[in-house]
Amino acid sequence: MFQKLDKSSGNIVGVKLTGKLTDEDFENFVPEIENIIASEGKIRLLMLMDYPQEFELKAALDDLVFWAKHLRDIERLAIVGQKDWEKWIALLEKPFVGTEVKYYNASRLQDAWSWLRS
Repeated sequence: MFQKLDKSSGNIVGVKLTGKLTDEDFENFVPEIENIIASEGKIRLLMLMDYPQEFELKAALDDLVFWAKHLRDIERLAIVGQKDWEKWIALLEKPFVGTEVKYYNASRLQDAWSWLRS
């Protein structure tokens, strides 16, 4: 499930990912993000990874389509998580995404918000 975080404002968008992500989750989430992009231009996105997290097969495809369509609309991406492998994913993505990407441990959530706002 996607949950927009209360600290989101303007072009700064925080999203908590938790539980099992479904096609319906993407159908609800993507239009909201697209509306923000349409009104604000490029966004700065915080993804707070909460567990357990799974993807339905269709949701995994929805995820790929979202990133392919909107990667250039994301100016900065802060990934906030609890697992070492998430840090490696963030590092591996950097050369390919064409945007600034930083990983923060969940204990540094406020630092992630500060970086997006700077």
